[in-house]
This record gives sequence, structure tokens and C-alpha cells, in this order.
Amino acid sequence: MLRVSGLMIVLSAVFAPAAFAQTPEHLAAVERAAATGWDIYEHDQAAWRGTDAMLAEIRDPRGEGLRGWITERTAEGIQVLFLRSNGESTVAVYRALYRDGALLERGRINQPLTAAQERINQARLIAIAAPLPQQCAERYNSVTLPRATPGPDGADIDVYLMPAMSVTNEAPFGGHFRFAVDTSAGVVRETQRFTNSCITLSFEPNTAGLMISQTIGETPTEIQVFESLTTRLRVNVVSQSGHWSIDGRNVTYVEPYPAR
Repeated sequence: MLRVSGLMIVLSAVFAPAAFAQTPEHLAAVERAAATGWDIYEHDQAAWRGTDAMLAEIRDPRGEGLRGWITERTAEGIQVLFLRSNGESTVAVYRALYRDGALLERGRINQPLTAAQERINQARLIAIAAPLPQQCAERYNSVTLPRATPGPDGADIDVYLMPAMSVTNEAPFGGHFRFAVDTSAGVVRETQRFTNSCITLSFEPNTAGLMISQTIGETPTEIQVFESLTTRLRVNVVSQSGHWSIDGRNVTYVEPYPAR
């Protein structure tokens, strides 16, 4: 586990903005990372707040047969459905609706899952049953994102497994994984890791920013965007393509990597 002090990770005065052109591939990758990182963040926030609401009303969820949850983006916001198995079927027994940073609705329900919700739950179960490339936490949270169209390999849902943290002044940048699931075949088609090791950065209340080196890939990732949103801190990324600055969902190019 890597810990970085507040003085070492204050970088706003080090990198002066510069207007260097990037390749179309870099810009497209950064745009995807920013959009996906924001999506992960919203689903994670919905699950967190929805879980708190559910536990306030259902004091013994396992005693009532609850076995996990799914999140689903709808026209009204992101809904969190807490699930119970009824023999061969699965039903949602509690629902919370999240939008714009708050829960709009919450309460008990009793409804079967739609076909789309069944696929989301299936993908989640397949991913959490798959072996992790590296264990970086005792518990993992999941975010399940259906694709607009399946990939050439049949993968139609991406499931992100992320280290669950109980310490508020630490940000895990290592140990996140994306599982590309083909729900028709019931298999994981691809497992993506974002770092080569378990990396956790510590920060103080007056920390201005964090710094991380990106050794896998050439541009910032959706995980770094997610961590910037979660910590509300600027994240400076040093990658093969240069220095990047992430401020929430905004990713900007700072300067090229120094020539050697």
C-alpha cells in the first residue's frame, strides 16, 4: 500500500497549462474515460445512499432473504433495487431512486425483475464469482454498466469491481477491475486491470491534489476520474502521453512527458 503525504501530492503549482495537440485516439480515450468515470460515480453514490435508506427500514436484510442489489439508469434517475430469491425467480423487495445527489424515492416493493434487470443481475453474479487478478481489499463494491451495443465478442455488460474503503482520507487507485460479461453465453469475455499493484493514496483536509503514474495504457482512466469525483480532489496523472489533470469529470492535458 502506497501512502503519499499532503506536501508531496500538492501539484497545482508544478504543472503549468500548455496547449499541446493530442492524437484523436488519445482524445477519444479521455472522453470515454470521463463519461464512464462519471457513470461509475453516479451508480456508486446511488448504491451507497440506497443501502443506507434500506438499512434504516430493514434492520435484518439477510433475515428477510435479501441477497444483493442492482443499479439501473432510468429516465427518472438511477434506481437501486434490493433483491430476494423466490425459488427459481428473483424479485425486487426495496427500491430507492437517486438523482442529482439525493434520493427522491425509497420504500418497500414486491415486483419481478424485467428482462434488462435480470441481465444486469446475471452479469453482476458472474463477475463477483470470477477470480480477481489481485486481491487489494477484503470487500469489493460493484457497478454494472450495460453497453449500448454488444462487442464483437458478445460482451454486453461491463461490471466494475472496486475496493470497498472504510477510511475517509484514503483513495484506492489500485485493485479496480473491469469484467466484460457476455450474458447470453454466461461468461466473462475480458478482464481489465488498471494498475499493476495495490495503490492507496492518503490525503489530508488541506490537500490540493493527488498524483498517480499511469503505466497501463497511455491516457487517464475512468477509475482516476471516479476517484477524483469521490475525493473531490484534483488528480494529476503522469502517463506515456504526458501529464494530465483530472478535476471531477473534467480531464485536461497539461504538458508532454519530458524528453530523455
